[in-house]
Amino acid sequence: MATGSAVKQQVEQELKQLRSSVATLNTSLAKSKVTLRYEMDERFAAEKAAQASQDSMQLMKDQIVAYQVEVKSLMAKLAQNAAKAQKRLSKAEKKAKAEAESRQKYMEDMISLQHKLGRTQSLLDDAAMSVANVKKAEDADQQDDIDGALRTDEQLQLD
Repeated sequence: MATGSAVKQQVEQELKQLRSSVATLNTSLAKSKVTLRYEMDERFAAEKAAQASQDSMQLMKDQIVAYQVEVKSLMAKLAQNAAKAQKRLSKAEKKAKAEAESRQKYMEDMISLQHKLGRTQSLLDDAAMSVANVKKAEDADQQDDIDGALRTDEQLQLD
């Protein structure tokens, strides 16, 4: 029976070792599960952070594109306004030039008119002088005729 007990003891010993190994394996498995869970949580958090970072980057890219579109629009509007302003300036310059030419023509016409009025006045003065000279001559002739008639009357009366 000694051998049966020794075998039994040996089997119990092996069983104890197996149980101990199973317990160690269970503990190791539990630790591995915890470690794996922790690593999975970290990986999930890292993936979330990476996704958030990518989302943030995409948002920034979208904002940059929107700003670029807005800048292009504003530049086009600025160019359009500059063209309009240049056109208005050109029109104003043409109008100012036309007004200056008109004023110059007016001044030239006024000078010409003054010159014509001066000549007309000179002609009128000359005509008035001629009329006055003619009238003077006529008055002198009339006076001579009157004087001659009076002398003739006086001579007739004297005779």
